[in-house]
Parts: sequence; structure tokens; C-alpha cells
Amino acid sequence: METRKSSELNRIIGNKIYLFGDIDDSIMEKVVPEMLQKIDELKNEKDPHLDIYIDSNGGFYNVTFSFLNVMNIARENGIHINSYIMSSAFSGASLIACYADTRYMNKYGIIGIHYGTAHFIASTRLQSDRVIENVKEHFNTIEEVYLENSNISLEEIKEYMRDEQCQFNAETALKLGLIDEIQGINNVGNN
Repeated sequence: METRKSSELNRIIGNKIYLFGDIDDSIMEKVVPEMLQKIDELKNEKDPHLDIYIDSNGGFYNVTFSFLNVMNIARENGIHINSYIMSSAFSGASLIACYADTRYMNKYGIIGIHYGTAHFIASTRLQSDRVIENVKEHFNTIEEVYLENSNISLEEIKEYMRDEQCQFNAETALKLGLIDEIQGINNVGNN
């Protein structure tokens, strides 16, 4: 079976954004420019919205945070954002999912939260000190997104994320405030 590239799986059609591949540079190259154009088109419509459909293992955090910034631009233009976890949202994809205004999840879906991997290189002691501070800031930013978009306390977030493979089913995600509604297998995204 041929594996499809993220550039084919991550796309925007109308006001629907599909994140079905890795959160990688294909989003910056293809999805974000089209999303910004769509925001310009929608900002003067009555009750505008964007729907983000997610089935992704996550990916690069720089791309994730750029995508979150574009979500903020949409909000600033009066656009409501819905996220739909089709099957799974891990790592950066979970940040995108829980950052939406209204968050839905398939009743058989899974959301995984974790710090991810911070990639920094240091060749001097001064650089290594700076890298340590950058990694701490990276982790703090991730904690902040989950803290502001759930019912989970900072202490609980830190405890959950001690496990690199921390995953929640839909029922637990709803209790923790990571999503707003559980949908059946046949109606995910049909609101």
C-alpha cells in the first residue's frame, strides 16, 4: 500500500480544514496561506466558521504554534472555530484540537497530550544554558495551552505529561474539558 504524503493529507476545501497527516511544513506551505485567504473571505459573512477535522499523530511544534496564531487571527475577525477529532489527535494535533472554540470528538477517538521533543543544538556552555532555558519555555508554553483550554490544573497537566504516552478516550477528554461534545461514529462533524 502506498503511503500518502502529509502535503496530500493536510488541506483546506471551502471552510473545512483537514489535518490528516503530520503537522509539518506542508501546513505552512499549503494550508496556512489558504486559511488566511479563507479568513479574509469569511470575515464579512454572517456567523462565519471554520471546521478543522483532525486525525493526526502531531508533528512540529513551531508549525503547531504558527497554526494556533492563525486560529487567533480567525477569532479576531469574528470567525468561530470548530474542531473534530475523527480518530486521534496526538501531540501538536491535540493542541490544535483543544484550542478551538467548540471541540468535538468521535466516541471512539483518542487524544494524547505530551511535551513533545525539543530539538536544540549547543556547542558551548553558554549555548547549553540558553538551550535549557528554551526547552523550559517550550514546555511552559505547551502547559499553558492545555491549562487555558481544559479543566486540568497545572499540577495535573505536569503529572499527566510525565508519561510520554498520555492518552485519553472521549469520555475522559470530556471530563477533563479537552473537548465539549462526544459524537457517534456516524455523525462526527455533522452539526
